[in-house]
Amino acid sequence: MNLSSNLKKIRKENNLSQEDLAEKLGVSRQSVSKWESNQAYPEMDKVIQLCKMFNLNIDELLNQDVDDKKDSEIRKNKFNNQVDSFLNFITKTVNMFSAMKFKNVIKCLFEQLFLILVFYIIYSFCNYFISSMFYDFSFLPRVLINMFKWTYTLCYIVLVVVVMLHIFKLRYLDYYEIIDKQDDVKTKDKEEKEIKNDIKHNNEKIIIRDPERSSIKFFSLIAKMIVIIFKAFVGCFSLMFVFSFIFIAMCLALSFLIVKTGLLFVGCLLLGVGALLVNSLIIVVIYNFIFNGKNKWNLYLAVFLISLLLIGLGIGNIIIGLKDFNFVDYSDNNLYTTEELNVKLDGNLKVYYSNIEYILTDDKDVKIKFIKPNYSTEKLYVTNNEIFVHYEGNNNIFEAGRYLISAINNKYIIGDIDGKIYIYTNKENMSKINRY
Repeated sequence: MNLSSNLKKIRKENNLSQEDLAEKLGVSRQSVSKWESNQAYPEMDKVIQLCKMFNLNIDELLNQDVDDKKDSEIRKNKFNNQVDSFLNFITKTVNMFSAMKFKNVIKCLFEQLFLILVFYIIYSFCNYFISSMFYDFSFLPRVLINMFKWTYTLCYIVLVVVVMLHIFKLRYLDYYEIIDKQDDVKTKDKEEKEIKNDIKHNNEKIIIRDPERSSIKFFSLIAKMIVIIFKAFVGCFSLMFVFSFIFIAMCLALSFLIVKTGLLFVGCLLLGVGALLVNSLIIVVIYNFIFNGKNKWNLYLAVFLISLLLIGLGIGNIIIGLKDFNFVDYSDNNLYTTEELNVKLDGNLKVYYSNIEYILTDDKDVKIKFIKPNYSTEKLYVTNNEIFVHYEGNNNIFEAGRYLISAINNKYIIGDIDGKIYIYTNKENMSKINRY
């Protein structure tokens, strides 16, 4: 029996001495001492009295450990409290949604869906990095990798559920209160009365106790974040128009180099001014959008229509001006220089150039013709059955620009501004020529 140990424990837990317990039971101190030392056993009426005194049954006092019983009661009470708390959470949630207006229910559900989307995006990024990590550990068994992923996914889902329930409790259940309408009339708190009420029916309504954490504030914060992100994106996108503004202005300045072309110059000038105005309007609108400036749409519309008129007049003048231009290609000796070489083929011939044209003839030898623009410093060489082009000096971009401007002012449209190699030979030699 466990009477001796149980009696000693419950006596000490209740802060009783042996004399105190003996007095309550109507026995001597020596009798209690003998019971605790297991030298004697109390009579049945004293056992019943002990059970009533310490809220125990006979079996618990005689056969069980009172500490085990106490722990069991604690676990039982803890479990009951958890069940009660969960049921209370469900009850409050149902009551809250029942009392809320439909539009506020939609707002609440939308907020939860938004949180789910955020958690899903985070999960996608994490899952991508985890998959990349396991790609480097491909030597591990597939089952082990899958078990890790399943465990990670399950833990993440549990975490998301707990976090969302906690946020829902903080943002709604802890800050919403359902009260009777009659009680509200008697309320003296004017600030609480001024808070927006979501009245569902005559007898009940729901109020927000903390308006600073209402769903309206939450959606306002989300909207501000979205606007900031969108403005940042538009700001990055606007850089393209800033660079295009600089490029159009540069082209507008360079158009004065072809002033001798008459209508073509006028058309380019009008087109450039019109394009510059449109580009400027876009930059101004984007600037006002990012920094919350005020747009003058009437003025913008007038400038836009003027710019369209200028662009139309410019394109028209360009088309009319191009009627007097002549198209030239490699056959025009005034703009191109020609070099010719004859090669006796001995084995294969390697040609190191990109722009090559083969012309089939009956000649046994290979005839090479290299045509280049007048400004080019390229020179053709043939050595050891190899053909290549070498730059003699600086092939300056300014020289090419000067060459093009001169051609345009003389009303020429240049078809090709690069060099070209023509190879004349028979079919047999043609198979021995390789281009690199």
